[in-house]
This record gives sequence, structure tokens and C-alpha cells, in this order.
Amino acid sequence: MANRETLQGLTQATYDTLEAYRRAHETAHTGALERTLERRISERTRTVNLLNDALEKQGGERVDDASASAQAGYLVQAIGDAFQDGDEAAAHRIEKAETDLCERYEKALADDTLETSTRHTIEAAAREVREGESFSHVLERQFG
Repeated sequence: MANRETLQGLTQATYDTLEAYRRAHETAHTGALERTLERRISERTRTVNLLNDALEKQGGERVDDASASAQAGYLVQAIGDAFQDGDEAAAHRIEKAETDLCERYEKALADDTLETSTRHTIEAAAREVREGESFSHVLERQFG
């Protein structure tokens, strides 16, 4: 049960960042940034699918909608709208969201009670999430 709850939480948080990238893509100002965000969306979609598959195997339900807090504007709107405020604001918000997500993965991986298959799934997802965090640092240096 704890494994499923951990997967559920990580899948939801990861999906929320996917939605944020989608929203950011809609409001990006430059073609280069749009293409970069398209790559992140593709990679993050694969990660969400990996987590959802593992979640289903554990008897959970797939996450296919942003969480209530993300829908209310905490993440999805904040990042997407930031591009309307300028690329600098958006880059900063993406960096914050990616750092927070990485911390969630680190905390989950510190749990010694995770089953081996769950740990492997989370480790695989964490690799892409870390790439997202690295991407956010590049964005912040470029636009910040």
C-alpha cells in the first residue's frame, strides 16, 4: 500500500509539471523555446506513462488530469502565465517546480521500505526528472 501511495504522489506531481510544460509551450515567445519545451513535454510524457504503468500494476488508477492545486493555478497557470510576464519569470518558476519535484523523488528514494520493482521505476523516472531540473537551470541562466 505504501508503495502505491508513493507512486500515486510522484505520478501526480510529475503529471502536474507535464501540464505546466504544456501551458508554458502555449505561451512561449520564441520558436527555439517552443522546440525545447516540446522535447521536455515528450520526455516528461514518457516518464508519466512509466509511472502510470507501475501504478496500474499496483492496483492504482492512472493519473490523467492535473491535481486540484495545479488546476487552481499553483503550478500549471503560474508557469504558463509567467511567459506572459516574460521569459525570465517563467524560467524562474520552472526551475522552482523542477527543484521541488526532484526533492520529492529524493525523499521517495530514501524510503527503505520500497519494493524493488517500485524502486527501479522511481529511479528510472528520477533520471528524467533530474534532466528536467538541469534543463530548468539552463533556462534560468539563459533567460534569468
